[in-house]
Amino acid sequence: MGQVAVVIGQAGTGKTTWLMARANELAPGLVAAEHQRMLVITRMHGARRRLEQKLKDACRTIPYSVATIDGFALSIVNRWRTALGHTKPVASVPGDVDFADGVLGIEADFGRVAGSAARLLQSQTVGGVIGATYPLILIDEFQDCHGPLLEFVAALSKHGSVLLAADEFQLLDSTVTGCPAVEWARTQETNGAGIIEELTTCHRTSVTGILDAARCLRDNTPATGRTIRVVCCPNHGPAAWKIIERLVCCASSDRWTGTCALICPSHDPVL
Repeated sequence: MGQVAVVIGQAGTGKTTWLMARANELAPGLVAAEHQRMLVITRMHGARRRLEQKLKDACRTIPYSVATIDGFALSIVNRWRTALGHTKPVASVPGDVDFADGVLGIEADFGRVAGSAARLLQSQTVGGVIGATYPLILIDEFQDCHGPLLEFVAALSKHGSVLLAADEFQLLDSTVTGCPAVEWARTQETNGAGIIEELTTCHRTSVTGILDAARCLRDNTPATGRTIRVVCCPNHGPAAWKIIERLVCCASSDRWTGTCALICPSHDPVL
C-alpha cells in the first residue's frame, strides 16, 4: 500500500504547483523501470487539459499518462472484462444502465463502470498490474469524487502512492451533502494512512475586497466591512446580463478590464 498525500486549499493557493513539486520529489524513487509511468487523472476534461499543459513545463523528466477518472476506470473494465463475464467491449453511457446489450456492445453507466473497476482492483492480479505500471498517481480536482468514483480512487490508493488536490468549496454536484472526498482524506490521515497539507495564502490576487468576499462566501458569514459591489439577481438570466453589461455594453469608464473571475458557491442553483 502506498502513501496518500492530500493538499487542500481554495482556488489560487497553489494546489497544482504543490502536486507538481511533490511528483518531482517522489517520481525518481517510484517511476524507475522502463514500463512504469506516473498516472495523472482528473474528473473533468477541462482539468485534464489544464494539467497536461502544466506537466509539460513542470514534470518534463517524468514519463506520465493522462486520462479522466471515468476513462481510466473504463480501460480497466475493458482490459479485464472477461473476469466480469463480458466478451464484448464495454462502453460508458449516461443514465441508469446496468451492463446491457447496446449499439456499442455492452453499455453501462459511468457509476457502474467505476464501481466495477474498483472491485477488479481488489484482485491481486489486477491490482498488482496497475500498481506495478503506475506506482505514482496524481489526481486533481479530487473534491468531485464521490460514490463509485471515490470507491475507485480508494481502491487505487491501495496499490501505489497517491497525490490528491481538493477544495471542498468547489464540489460541483449540488446533490451531494458535504464533501465525501475530503472527508475520506481526513479519515485516512486519522488512521495514519495519509497526510494532509492545507494551503491558505491566495496567490492570484492581493485585492483585499476580493479576498474578503471569497472568505465570507466560503465560511458562509456576513462581511464586517466593505468588500466588493453586490448585485442581487433572482436567477441566471439577469446575472448573465449583468456580467455582459459590465464587460461589453456599459460606458468605457465603468467597464471591467483585465482579468475577471466569477466567485460563487458551487451549490448555487444559478450556476
